[in-house]
Amino acid sequence: MKIGTRLSMGLGLSILITIIVGSFAMFQMQTLADITESMYQHPLTVSNAVRDIRSDIIAMHRSMKDVALAETIEQIEEATVIVTRYEQQVYDKFDIVFDTFLGNMDDVENVHQAFIDWKVIRDEVIELSRQNRKVEAANITKGKGARHVEYMMSRIEKMIVFAAGKAEHFLASAEQEKKEIIFVISGLIGFMIILGLINSFINITNRKKTERALIREGAFVLLLQRIAVAANESSTMEEAMQVCLNEVCTLMDWPVGHVYMPSDDETGVLIPTGLWHIDNPEKFTSFREATGKSTFKSGIGLPGRIMASKQPAWIIDVNSDPNFTRGKLVEHLGVKAAFGFPVLLETEVVAVLEFFAKTEAEPDEKLLEVMANIGKQLGRVVERARAEEELLKNQYYLTKSQEIGSIGTWEIDIQNNVITWTDEIYKIFGVPLGTEMNYNLFLNCIHPDDRDFLNEKWIASLNKEPYDIEHRLIVNNKVKWVREKADFEFDTDGNPVTAIGVVQDITELKKSEEKLKSAKIEAEMANKAKSIFLANMSHELRTPLNAILGFSQVLVLDKESLTAQQLENLGYIRESGEHLLEMVSDILDLSKIESGRMEIEKESFDLGNMLTRFPATMQAIADEKDLKLEMDIDPALSMIVADEKRIKEVLYNLLSNAIKFTDTGKKIGIKAWLKEQQVVIEVWDQGMGIATKDLEKIFDPFEQIVKAKHGTSKGTGLGLAITKKLIEAHDGTLSVESKQGQGSRFTVILPCTAA
Repeated sequence: MKIGTRLSMGLGLSILITIIVGSFAMFQMQTLADITESMYQHPLTVSNAVRDIRSDIIAMHRSMKDVALAETIEQIEEATVIVTRYEQQVYDKFDIVFDTFLGNMDDVENVHQAFIDWKVIRDEVIELSRQNRKVEAANITKGKGARHVEYMMSRIEKMIVFAAGKAEHFLASAEQEKKEIIFVISGLIGFMIILGLINSFINITNRKKTERALIREGAFVLLLQRIAVAANESSTMEEAMQVCLNEVCTLMDWPVGHVYMPSDDETGVLIPTGLWHIDNPEKFTSFREATGKSTFKSGIGLPGRIMASKQPAWIIDVNSDPNFTRGKLVEHLGVKAAFGFPVLLETEVVAVLEFFAKTEAEPDEKLLEVMANIGKQLGRVVERARAEEELLKNQYYLTKSQEIGSIGTWEIDIQNNVITWTDEIYKIFGVPLGTEMNYNLFLNCIHPDDRDFLNEKWIASLNKEPYDIEHRLIVNNKVKWVREKADFEFDTDGNPVTAIGVVQDITELKKSEEKLKSAKIEAEMANKAKSIFLANMSHELRTPLNAILGFSQVLVLDKESLTAQQLENLGYIRESGEHLLEMVSDILDLSKIESGRMEIEKESFDLGNMLTRFPATMQAIADEKDLKLEMDIDPALSMIVADEKRIKEVLYNLLSNAIKFTDTGKKIGIKAWLKEQQVVIEVWDQGMGIATKDLEKIFDPFEQIVKAKHGTSKGTGLGLAITKKLIEAHDGTLSVESKQGQGSRFTVILPCTAA
């Protein structure tokens, strides 16, 4: 065989071997790529999920403590909502772990089942807290609840260790595959040696790339872990964000980090804060000053863009970014690349964190993805801080309201005879703050004259009777009045277990009640004395008035011996005397009513017939003003039991007023009908009407609102007051509707008592 042929065959064989080895190498390289991809995904996915489970369980355990310590049902429900939200997040993360965890699934199942079993303990604590059995709830939370959490933490830690170990296993597998490829390729001669060297170089490069990727992924995992710990342990939102600034700048080797927050006013613009990470403060003085002067609306600048999109953002070089407005404030900022991310509470941006490098840098999508997760974790800190702030505010309001209202809360463990007081009760009882109390010590604080009464009420309450009493205390040799009210809790056998109650200092209220009673008695006595005085005076005035009227009438009879002027003067005397006698009669009637001496003589009479005939007595007066008197009497009106004379007096007063205050040529009227076992009588007119502001006063004695405005001086201002009291003496009511310029309508309602 010719050398050329042999060379050709050798070359062909070499090519074939090269193809075979190359194919095998390609297969091995693909395997290595798959392993590398697994190393990319496994640590981050599994570790993040497991660490999130751990963080959420810790947060749930903390919220369960809040449930046990809550003072009100609202606080319990708020903490329960937070526990439920974290519980759903844990179940979501378990789904990820079940799909991606490569270790012993029994570990995952054990933790998952332990988490399910924990719900029974949590539900028990929540129910006890709702029943205000805080001590039992706290004991369960600190006892078997804490032990259950510790067990889950130990199993979770085992899963985390395994995930990290699995990454090392992947790396070892990649190393083994590399050695096999080098071994196969090293057997090639000639150009295969060169090909092997090239392939080795490629493999080394890939290995370094993989190692760098693993180191980077591990750094991300460690960062997430540290941020999660900070989120759970930080007492304030600012403290957690400062940790985040320091950790991210250290990881990225970027020198500057800063936090923007929305302003508290309605504009909501982003304003700079005092939260910074700066490696060299002197070098970045200009940038810090520019940042301190910059605020951003949504969409403006790096912080504003992040706020508007609610997503992380990256700038390769801030000096060439037209939307980076801080570059206009100083010529040399000393920074180039920048990125930032939002801190999100659901959909609300509560802060924006921004970071800066000294050189340009291309966007790192993986980093931005990690930062987005960190933003959500920090959002939980804000959520917890707001919840704690709201809880503290509510506790302050409760304490302040108890202090203002002199109200304290107490609780008693009946079986152990231990009483717990709030600070306000110590003040009310005059007992040193923090003194240990039991029922006997409490009873010693009670006024000696009230102890037996209180003890009887207490014993009755232990037998499920209501506990709501007022009693006295002796505090610093002074008497105090308090009111106590409590609810008792009983076990399944009906035995009292605990009681929770309130105490209110009502000393000032009692003093006010005594003053009111004294004032009322004095007022009643004064009013009665006034009425008696008016009645006596009215009797004394009637005698001379009747004599004056009598003599004036006798003189008028002798007209022939009197001049016209004398007759006119006698008319004035008679008219003034009659008006004065009318006033005296009204005062006498009112004084009788107020002193309870007015006698209502009820008897049977035909109301319908009386109403039909009554207007005839007023017709002449109405005719003088050319007023049309309209009548609308229900034929069904018949016999009732009432004082006919007083009912006529009522109608006379109302109809007289209608005539008096209605202009010539208009209408007045009476309407009466039966309505649901009641008699309704309306007296209406088209007169001048009454102003709304005066309606409440027209039934007061001596009020002459309408008369004064009408310009007439006749009347005592007692007619409507007497009329109302006469109706009320019949167990009826008198009301008025009126508009100025449109007339008035007085409505009498009497019980329809048949004869």
